[in-house]
Amino acid sequence: MLRISATLLQEFALYLNEDWFTEAMLQDTIKGVFKSTPEIQLGRAYHKLLERPQKNLEGLYEYNGFRFEPKAIDSLLERLEPGVFEVKLEKSLGFTREGDDVILVAKVDHIAGLHISEVKTTTDPFDAEKYLGSFQWKTYCLVFEAELLTYHVAVLERVDDLIKLRDLASMNIFSYPGLESDVHALVRELIRYLRSTKLDEFLRRNAKAVVA
Repeated sequence: MLRISATLLQEFALYLNEDWFTEAMLQDTIKGVFKSTPEIQLGRAYHKLLERPQKNLEGLYEYNGFRFEPKAIDSLLERLEPGVFEVKLEKSLGFTREGDDVILVAKVDHIAGLHISEVKTTTDPFDAEKYLGSFQWKTYCLVFEAELLTYHVAVLERVDDLIKLRDLASMNIFSYPGLESDVHALVRELIRYLRSTKLDEFLRRNAKAVVA
């Protein structure tokens, strides 16, 4: 079995199309090597507070040392319909010539009916083209059989020891007739890469660990 996450597929697309995303970065993901950054930690804290929005005695949202003004969390929660956070789903794409069952794995930040939402944090100005060109949303729409995905992008800034909301952008992206073919084509290309670099075994090991 080859379990391919939406994250890995997106990073493979970045490797193919962006000079800044190196092969070493891609192979770290394949091997399960995780390197945290302050930006990743900030995003994780933000997501945790969306799931469980609880204020401290000062009236601020706080998680793992990050302190957010109420507006930073409340403004995004107001845009989400009643639903469920962190939902994971898998979809089988068929078998390779070696007999591996190819499983596409996706975990969305929030789902309400057939409407899925992905929350992003950044300190850079909102860039619609960046998200529109991503393979992440295409993978999510395929796995969840959704016609619509909404990106909610919180542009944050640190002021002293407080994280404030500078901007909040929401963008709807709709599925299209050739989406499934596009995702399948990239999966095939990724599998060819895994074979040629002999890194497919890492995905098999991961699949065995999940089953166990």
